[in-house]
Amino acid sequence: MSVAVSARAPARSRATSEQAAPRAVPRRRVRARRMTAGGAVWVVVLAALLGGIVALNVAALRDSIDVNRLQAHAEQLQNDNRLLRNQVTSLSSPASIGAAAQKLGMIPADPNTTRYVQLHRSRPKAKLRP
Repeated sequence: MSVAVSARAPARSRATSEQAAPRAVPRRRVRARRMTAGGAVWVVVLAALLGGIVALNVAALRDSIDVNRLQAHAEQLQNDNRLLRNQVTSLSSPASIGAAAQKLGMIPADPNTTRYVQLHRSRPKAKLRP
C-alpha cells in the first residue's frame, strides 16, 4: 500500500501565523500642502514686521553716529572757547594794554599835569503824585 504524500505544505495553525509575521500597517501618504491665502498673508505680515524692525535699527544706528559726531564737535568748540577766554584774559591785563598803546605811539600821561573835570549832578526831581 502506498501512501500518497500531498504536495501541499503542512497547514499552520492560526496562532502561530499571527505571532510569526505581524501585519504591516499601511503608511499614509503625505501630501505636499499648498500655501493657502491665509498662510501667504501671515508670511507677508511677518516679513513687513521684520523689515520694520531692521529699518528702526538702521535709523537708530544713524542717529547714534550723528550724536557721536555732534558731541565731538561740541567738545572741540568748548576747547576753542577755553583757549579764547585765556587769550582775552591775557590781552586784557594792564601790562599788555600798556605795551600795545606804546606800540601805537601813545605815551603815559604825566600825573602832575593831569586834571580832572567834575560835572555837577543835578538833583533828582521829586516824583509827582497823582
